[in-house]
Amino acid sequence: MLLCQRILDVGKPENLELVLVVTGAEEASLMGATALARDRAAQWDRSNTVVLALDGLCNGELRCYAEGEVVPHPTPTWLADTLATVADSDPRYAGVRPYTIPAGGTDAFTFLAQGYDAVALGCVDPERGAPHHYHQMSDTPENLDPAEILLAVDFAEDLIAAMLERRLG
Repeated sequence: MLLCQRILDVGKPENLELVLVVTGAEEASLMGATALARDRAAQWDRSNTVVLALDGLCNGELRCYAEGEVVPHPTPTWLADTLATVADSDPRYAGVRPYTIPAGGTDAFTFLAQGYDAVALGCVDPERGAPHHYHQMSDTPENLDPAEILLAVDFAEDLIAAMLERRLG
């Protein structure tokens, strides 16, 4: 809720609906995001909807994920350009670059496959291809790094602001 509150506090345009969703069943073929995309298809206009998935904001380097292990679904050009601009806007974001997921996908994949503009942010250890502690007994609250989480939230906020500026002028 921290991210939502800070975005709303900076003056979200009245004609913009900001929806925060927590999906489940990612490990079961992205079924939570798939169900959401299917359920909202009639309400969410693909030309006016942008999905930002936040997936594992700790235990690695913050990256924007390149989707499509089997079927490539590139990040839309305007969104990739916006990500790069935000990454270049602050030295803390210097490492936020695209990372091709070696297996699987994020919730953003489902939306990309259904014609929405979407991207996912998350932390990954590039040598492992996954965040530290991912699917291990050590994946506990004690192994979360608050500084990494706050950096990811700051980047997400700046990205949302840049997306709004780009789309709404």
